[in-house]
Amino acid sequence: MEVNSLRDRIGRVIWGQDARFGSAFDQIMIAVILVSIFGLSISTVPGLPAWTDPLLNALDVIVLLLFTTEYLLRLWTARRPLRYARSFWGVVDLLAILPFWLTLGGNFQALRSLRLLRILRIGKLARHVAALDRITRTFQLIKEELIVFGFLALIVMFISAVGIYEFEHDAQPEAFASIPHALWFVVVTLTTVGYGDVYPITAGGRFFTFFILIIGLGVIAVPTGLISSGLSRAREEEKERKKMKSSERDEKGDG
Repeated sequence: MEVNSLRDRIGRVIWGQDARFGSAFDQIMIAVILVSIFGLSISTVPGLPAWTDPLLNALDVIVLLLFTTEYLLRLWTARRPLRYARSFWGVVDLLAILPFWLTLGGNFQALRSLRLLRILRIGKLARHVAALDRITRTFQLIKEELIVFGFLALIVMFISAVGIYEFEHDAQPEAFASIPHALWFVVVTLTTVGYGDVYPITAGGRFFTFFILIIGLGVIAVPTGLISSGLSRAREEEKERKKMKSSERDEKGDG
């Protein structure tokens, strides 16, 4: 019975259900993940002093032991351990520690290449940042609008590609050899990247490109407005849920 009680208590903490320690656990894990990312980045800097190598290795081992402990505790406290192990976050947690244990004590080059999976530690950060739930809800609220806008944006891009192809094909047959070639120019122009590898030289092409740039401002502005609106709606929903929970606690307290 004591084991079950301990498991329930730990489970409430690591799954964020404990009002007192759940938030503290998330903050500690965020700090560990950031330290891990910092160490991973610093280890790639050339010309570091010799003493930094063992220090970074020791830091990596400590971080991986903490991640492994977290993963094992989640398996132990999960109501359905197999379901957690096969879930998205379960796979991310496993892949974040698997390269370390596979390469431990060996010099196998093929296995060492798995250390690239350490970048998945960044993915673990998303689990512990509560604000990301609000962002997820935002995209759920505006999903239909984004799909419609994305479809319209594709139509505008294709029409723009056809137009610039007609203007520039004869003047630059290599750069604008086909509509797909022109589509590349439209994409980098609409996104305001403008690599400069392809550009119009005719008066009509330059005039047409001006309109593409104007449309590009809308391509950026419209989704930004949708996301801002969605964030406001998600924030209001969150406030309503907190009010409802607070009211329920008050009613229980009065009872």
